[in-house]
Amino acid sequence: MLLERVTFIYIPLQSTTVLSQIDERLLELLQKLGMREYDAKVYLTLVRSGKTTVSDIYSVTGMPRNRIYDTLEDLQRRGFIETRQGRPMIYQAVPPEIVIKRIKEEWIQAIDGAASESLQRFKKLYVEKSEEKFSEFEFWSIKSISGLLDRASEVIRRARTFVLVEGHSESFLGSLTSPLDIAHRRGIDIYVVASQPIQDEHLLDSLKHVGTVKLVKESLFNHVISDDEAVFLLSQESDAIREGVYARAPFLIQAFATMLMEKFGLVAKR
Repeated sequence: MLLERVTFIYIPLQSTTVLSQIDERLLELLQKLGMREYDAKVYLTLVRSGKTTVSDIYSVTGMPRNRIYDTLEDLQRRGFIETRQGRPMIYQAVPPEIVIKRIKEEWIQAIDGAASESLQRFKKLYVEKSEEKFSEFEFWSIKSISGLLDRASEVIRRARTFVLVEGHSESFLGSLTSPLDIAHRRGIDIYVVASQPIQDEHLLDSLKHVGTVKLVKESLFNHVISDDEAVFLLSQESDAIREGVYARAPFLIQAFATMLMEKFGLVAKR
């Protein structure tokens, strides 16, 4: 019986100058996560190929060898790959779930650091400028729901004696429960006028806990009024564009609040 001679031939990884759609999408995602293009290409090559040499990486990516070595060193420093000593050196990828977690942690740490420093630097400047004396009457247009809700929370936070909220939207009322609770614990009188019925029983209980709640047949507006400030939402919740106005007009706002209190049969506590 004759034995056939078997020759084992080393076949390097094929060049992938034209990446598959999956590879292209992965490269795009890795770069969105903050990886540089070369880092993403090398890491993806290691994931696809398993244990890999520099020559294999060169065959796949076509990157200059000196850039491959620099990239491997950077990936190893960040804990994204592992190295086996020898000739040639062998490289393998750390599991993607670990790498993605580390990238996320790096982003969170960087963002927290930048946010903390910028807040410290901006806070003093903002307070100084915001406390400059303006005219007695101020009206500011706000064109985002998040901006309107943030400003409404500020109005509640700065209230000295009372807060009057009128709302036809449960989501609008729900977004204010936390600042209203804080104001209530500061001794601020809270009045809420809402369209009936409120489907969310927990929301209704929360509102009753912080102040007087008046359910009316139909409330057409969403607004927050305090001693001399107010936020008025001018568009309905279903509208594509959310728009509103912040107003500071002490006598006008107080007169408007008194009119609403009388209209809805609310009795001021002080």
